[in-house]
Amino acid sequence: LEELDLGGNSLLSTGVEALAACLRKGALPALRCLTLDANGIDDSGGRALAGALGGAPRLEELSVAGNEIGSDGAAALVAAAQRSREGGKGVQMLDLQRNPLGKEARA
Repeated sequence: LEELDLGGNSLLSTGVEALAACLRKGALPALRCLTLDANGIDDSGGRALAGALGGAPRLEELSVAGNEIGSDGAAALVAAAQRSREGGKGVQMLDLQRNPLGKEARA
């Protein structure tokens, strides 16, 4: 599986935390594109997803637009995306549009 679009499925952070657990275990090693738009994901879901990015070594595109991710979750995702690029290609596109990021996250 290379592309997974779960946008608009009301996963909430609990659903994303379950997905993150699967990613951490390497359940989707070929995943290149993950779309989780409009799922009610908050900071806890953002942090869980950030902690799981290492389990998806081929992930290049991650979209979490239109959720409830604040500055803490966004910062964790940005840092994880940057780390993923250290050893190779990694996450090249991280879409955080339409999230309540706060002033400090937009700077």
